[in-house]
Amino acid sequence: MAQFSPHPGSRRGVALVMVLWLMTIVCAIALEVSFVSHLRFQATHNSGDGVRALFYARAGVEEAIAELKAGREEIVTVDSLREDTERLYHEVEVGEGTYTLLAERIDPLTGELEFGITDEAAKINLNTADQDMLEKVLGIEANLAAEIIQLREEYEKFYDIGDLLMIESVDEFLLYGEDQNRNGILDPNEDDGEESWPPDDANGELDRGLAPYLTCFSAARNVTSDGQARVDITRASAQEITRQVPQINQQQADSIVEHRSNRTLASVADLLDVMLVERETGGRSETSAATTQQTGPAAGGEQGQGAGTTGRGRSTESSSPGPSAPGAGSNAGRGQSSQQTTVTTTNERAFSMQAFRAVVDAVTTSREETLPGAINANTASVEVLACLPGVDEEMAVAIADSRPEEGFSDIGALLDVPGMTTDTFKQICGLMSVRSDVFSVRSFGLVRASDGTPRTYCCVRAVIDRTGDSVKLISWQELR
Repeated sequence: MAQFSPHPGSRRGVALVMVLWLMTIVCAIALEVSFVSHLRFQATHNSGDGVRALFYARAGVEEAIAELKAGREEIVTVDSLREDTERLYHEVEVGEGTYTLLAERIDPLTGELEFGITDEAAKINLNTADQDMLEKVLGIEANLAAEIIQLREEYEKFYDIGDLLMIESVDEFLLYGEDQNRNGILDPNEDDGEESWPPDDANGELDRGLAPYLTCFSAARNVTSDGQARVDITRASAQEITRQVPQINQQQADSIVEHRSNRTLASVADLLDVMLVERETGGRSETSAATTQQTGPAAGGEQGQGAGTTGRGRSTESSSPGPSAPGAGSNAGRGQSSQQTTVTTTNERAFSMQAFRAVVDAVTTSREETLPGAINANTASVEVLACLPGVDEEMAVAIADSRPEEGFSDIGALLDVPGMTTDTFKQICGLMSVRSDVFSVRSFGLVRASDGTPRTYCCVRAVIDRTGDSVKLISWQELR
């Protein structure tokens, strides 16, 4: 039988097909390798851009720190935190890109973005506000306010407003609105209706939920408007008060000490209730060598152990000469004579409104060096001011409209606001300040392409605290 043998031409054809297949496979592998290499290169390039953008954003934060450190003793106003001819916060050139500091809120008149630093004392502090204040925040109902207080008591304090998400009735949309990435700008996906996440109303305005009104960080140093230490009128003796606050005379200081022996000084506004006292020194009586003049809590006793009671308009106290008095040494240990002093409460107030205004910034009723949660009368929005006790929207507008260009110099200046009553002032006095010492910044670092078009950006939100001896960062978040 004849054996079949392939034609030489057929073998060459098969070999050609195999070669072509091999070349196709090699080309495919080469293309894949090239594509993967390109992706890796692009990823590396993008990663490099991201790192640069982050450092540009950090440069903006460092600029804010320098600004706040330099102005540490100044009264804080909105204008002092905004961009002007001397301070640049918008598209500041650095390296191959820029940084921009975007302020917390937009201009209430023009609706345009504002650039600069945000005062945390322009918000309601979740760690200090009571339930009544929280209920007045737009978007917080009575039940939610109660749940916030309960959660605060359970965990002792909030560390971020995002902690409110532990409450079942609070979700991201209530807390952050359409600004789910918390960068404070209206991104395209936040203004396209239901086309992309998050859902929004596509009205060209950014709804930021509760976030613009709440904070966990606000605080102010307990010092005067020019940075000097205040006198604690709940503890200081009459002599200490007059020595450290020259505007207070001896009779007024005695009246303060007598007042606090029976009533608590809850805020400096209580000075308006202090009645003037008169001291009469009469006969002599024998006392032990240990007897000393009692001037209230600062003299070594607890509050309420001061110069006697004034329920009948009169009280008596014994006073003996100090060690430097003639004969003090010879009488030591054997008892010595002292004079009987009668304290009479008059029907005259110790501080007129003018006298009160002269001393209000120099005194305090707090032993703390820092006052957490104090709302800055110079920077708070109408919405935040309206959350204060006794303040409605009309009064909040009046406060905002009455701000001098240089800001209120002290809390007493609020008494000049049209419609402000003494009763309302007493309610808000202990909750407000004209200073601030904790701030936040949203810094956008931007890398540009060779043609100048934006290529990559990074947004950082940092909280800056200057209540201590140094200025430091207490919160750092990298946003998208």
